[in-house]
This record gives sequence, C-alpha cells and structure tokens, in this order.
Amino acid sequence: HGSALSGAAWSRLGGRLTARGITWSAPDFWGCGQRPFDPPGTGPFRLGADVQLARQALSALGRSLVVGHSYGGAIAMQLALETPEITDGLLLFEPAVVRVLREARDPEWAAVSALMQDDAVFDVARFVDFWSEPGGFQRLPLGEQARVLALAPAVEREVRALMDSPLTLADDARIPGPVWLVGGEQSPAPAKALLKQLELLGRFADKV
Repeated sequence: HGSALSGAAWSRLGGRLTARGITWSAPDFWGCGQRPFDPPGTGPFRLGADVQLARQALSALGRSLVVGHSYGGAIAMQLALETPEITDGLLLFEPAVVRVLREARDPEWAAVSALMQDDAVFDVARFVDFWSEPGGFQRLPLGEQARVLALAPAVEREVRALMDSPLTLADDARIPGPVWLVGGEQSPAPAKALLKQLELLGRFADKV
C-alpha cells in the first residue's frame, strides 16, 4: 500500500480475489493501519523494515504475484531483488522509487527534492497536493484529512527512507520478471517521469 494508507486499501480487490478462490495478503507497514509505529531494533528507519513485513506475509503463501502502489511499489521492487524465490512477478502502480530521478538526472528530480527540503517541518498537506493535485488535501472530507494528518510521522519517515535508499538503476535492471507498470493519465509529471525512466531499463517494458 502507499503512504498514508494501509493494507485495507486492497480490501475491495481482495474480496473479489477471495470470491475466485485466490489467496492473498495485504500487510500493514510500520505505523500504518493496525501496525505499531516503531519496528524492533534501533537506528534510522530503512525500507528493509517494511520489506521484512512483506516477506513474512508472502512466506506463508509461496511464490506470489506482488502488487505495489507508490511506496508499496518501492517495497515490492526491493523484495523481488532480495527474495526472488518468493516473487512470481510484479505489478507496480507508479512505484515511488524517487531515487531513480536523482540518478538519471531527470528534470523532475528538482521538484521532488524541493518537496522534502524546503520545509523544516514535514507538511503532509503539501505532500498530498504534490502527488495528486493542488488543493487535493483541502478537498478531502474532514475525517480523511484528520486520518492523513495523524499518519504524517509515518509518511515522513517513509519518504525519507525512499530518498536515502542505496539501490540503483543497475539494481532495478536485475529484478526478475515479469514486471508490469501501471500509471494514471492525469498523474503528476514526476510520477510519469519515474515510469519513463524505468521503461528505459528494458526490464520494465510491459506497461498497462
């Protein structure tokens, strides 16, 4: 699942899979849904903490198609690199591997970088507007605004972990297939740029 969401984001799709007799799992990441904020251990938060949660969820299922949205897409990619024996392919909806824009020197990197560095205090409303549309946060129902604001510490931690990921485009090119990329026609320019850079690797040529 993406930032400011939880495994419940997949409940509608999961219900349809269950009706077809398909076993599925959608774990909450640390600080989201029913999962406590702090993972075991000490030190800076890294993507590996949530990759481990995904690995645990899949270990009981055997080889699986892994579906990831935004932050969850980045987790799915790292999972496939580290544990290819339990992944049967990836379906990625705009994976938030923002490091790709930095390494590729994509023009959209400047806007993504500024989003995190302009504010001394992480502004989750600005974050929502950036990845959706201007005024998007204010148009959310008040209850949804409150829920997103409450998740701001987890969202900030996830975003900073994405920015600090040591993985590279060369690592991405080693991800075992098949891999499908999905993007929205009205998605913001950085999201489209991410997909374009991944497509250039050749390993991510299957685009829905």
